[in-house]
Amino acid sequence: MEEVKTFFDVVNNICSSKTLLQPEQVVGLASPYMMNRAMSFNHDTAFFAEEASAFRNIDPYQLYMFYFYSTPKKKRYGKWTKKVNNEDLQLVQSSYGVSEKKAMEYLDILKPEQLEALRQASSQGGKTGRASKKK
Repeated sequence: MEEVKTFFDVVNNICSSKTLLQPEQVVGLASPYMMNRAMSFNHDTAFFAEEASAFRNIDPYQLYMFYFYSTPKKKRYGKWTKKVNNEDLQLVQSSYGVSEKKAMEYLDILKPEQLEALRQASSQGGKTGRASKKK
């Protein structure tokens, strides 16, 4: 029996293993939303994720079995999107007065030196980085 500790172990089992997991190993770790999301990151499994997303109230183990038996077995390296630095996002939103979506687009366009200039311009001053002297 294969040891499964995280959601990513379930996804790796779907993609590359030939041994089927037990229902209790899958149900606690994987939700249908997350399995669909993980499978949508690869070009050869995106179609399966699109078809599976039509069944919103499906049992996680049934969805696991659908993916297990329908996807070709090979190692897949789907990239998960990284969260943007929240401070930079807030800085761009407040500086330009735009929504979060527009601020994300601005962050893609702005260069690091431009972001640094925004940080300097929005600096409030004060005792940052210095220890106060006690007498």
